[in-house]
Amino acid sequence: FSSQALPFRGSAAMGDNFKVVFLRHGESKWNVENIFTGWVDVDLSPNGVQEAIEAGKCLKEKGIKFDVVFTSVLRRAIKTA
Repeated sequence: FSSQALPFRGSAAMGDNFKVVFLRHGESKWNVENIFTGWVDVDLSPNGVQEAIEAGKCLKEKGIKFDVVFTSVLRRAIKTA
């Protein structure tokens, strides 16, 4: 690929390294009940909300900033992101 073919802007276009971060959603209400969730749109448990907040704090403390975020369409993933 040439750099013209990729729609990167900023430092990534200048050849700097970039990171890909994978983060699983926080605990769901069904996780608490030990029910398989799959694609059912189950919300986060109160603990899952706290896990998402703590994950965000950890990423911020490490100086990780995002240009783009991709997530599934499920509430638990969106709220964690």
